[in-house]
Amino acid sequence: MRRGQVLPGAAAIAAVVLGIVVVLVLRLRTELADAVPRLESTIADTAEEPTRDPAAADPAALAGVDAVPAAACVSSEPATPATPARTAARRAAIVRRNIAEARERLLASRDSEHLAAAALLSLNVSERVDDITSAFATGRQNPAIVWTAVRICAAAGDAVPCPAQQWEDQLLKLDWQNSEVWIHVATRRLERGDGKGALAALQRAASATETNAYWPDTIELLERGLAAAGGYSFPERASIAGGVAAAHQPDYASYLSMCKTQSQVDRAWADACLHYGEVAERQSKTVLAQTSARSLQIAVLEIVGDGRSVTQVRARGRDTVATSEERRRADAAITSGPRLFARYLAKLRESGELAAVAYMLEEAESLPSQPVAAECPQPGARD
Repeated sequence: MRRGQVLPGAAAIAAVVLGIVVVLVLRLRTELADAVPRLESTIADTAEEPTRDPAAADPAALAGVDAVPAAACVSSEPATPATPARTAARRAAIVRRNIAEARERLLASRDSEHLAAAALLSLNVSERVDDITSAFATGRQNPAIVWTAVRICAAAGDAVPCPAQQWEDQLLKLDWQNSEVWIHVATRRLERGDGKGALAALQRAASATETNAYWPDTIELLERGLAAAGGYSFPERASIAGGVAAAHQPDYASYLSMCKTQSQVDRAWADACLHYGEVAERQSKTVLAQTSARSLQIAVLEIVGDGRSVTQVRARGRDTVATSEERRRADAAITSGPRLFARYLAKLRESGELAAVAYMLEEAESLPSQPVAAECPQPGARD
C-alpha cells in the first residue's frame, strides 16, 4: 500500500471524526455516559462479529456518533445562504485543512510526542504507522507513546506491516502491572494462534494492580502537540485533543468477543475473564471502561449460568452518571483554560471520571452561564 492511500470506509470515518473533534471537549463522553444503561444490555451482542476493517478498527469509540452535530463550532465567515449540508461540509473542510497543516508542522519536529500526535491526528493507516514508527524510535521509554504504537499497529491489521510483538514486549517492560496492557496482549496472542500464551496474559490482567488506558495521557500529548504546531486557541486544542483521544480508546469489543468465545469451551478462561472484569471495573478511571468491564462480566456470567451474579452486576451499573446539561457545564469548565483543564485530568487520574466531573461542576459555578461558542479555527490563525 502506498503512503497516502486511504483504505475503504476511511472517507466516511474521516467525515465523522472531523465532526467530533470540533465538539467542545468530551462531548462524545457525554453521549457515552448517557448511553450506559443501553450499553449494559447491548454491548455483548454488538461484539459478536467485531470489525476487521483496518480503517474502521481504530476509532472504536465512535458509538452513538450519529447524535453528534457534524460541526459544533461557529464560523467567523460572513453569513451566506447555504444548506445545512453545505455548511457542515465547509466547516469540515476548514477543520481538515487546519489539521493537515498542524500535522505538517508536527512532522517537521523530531520530538517523539509531536510525532505521536501527528500519528493520532491522521485518518490514513499508512501515515499513522509511519508516524508512530518514527515516534517510537526516540520515545520507546514513554509508556503513552508505546501504548499508542501498540494500538495503531493492532488497528492496521494486515494492511500495513509493523513490529507488533516488539512493541508489545516493550510496553510490557514499561507497564507490566497494567491490566489493559495484558488484556490487549492476550487478544493479540489469541489472534496469532497462541492460546496458551493468551490465557497466561489474561490471567496476568486479572491480577494486575493497575488499570490504565492512557486516556488523560493521550489528551495531554495531543494538546501539547497542537500548542507546538500553533494555529489553535486553548479551547480548540482541548476540544480536538479530547475528541481524538476518545476515538482511540481500547478495543473493548474485542476483549468481550474473546472472553465470550473462549469461556464457552474452557472454564479456566471464564474464571480469568470474570476476574479481569472485576479488576477492571474496580480500578478503571473512566465510565466507558467501567461499563465495558461490567458488560464483559455479564456476558461470561450468562455463559456459566450464574443469573444471581448477573443481577448484581447490572445493579452496579444503574447509578446516575451525570445529565447532559451537567456534562455540558463540566465541559465548559474543562475547556475554559489550562488551569481547570489540568485540574480535571489530575482529578480523573486520582479519583476517576465521576469525581472529576463533579469537581468541574463545582468549578463551573464561577463561569458565565452561557460561554461563547468556539469559532472554527481559520487557516493561518494564531493564539
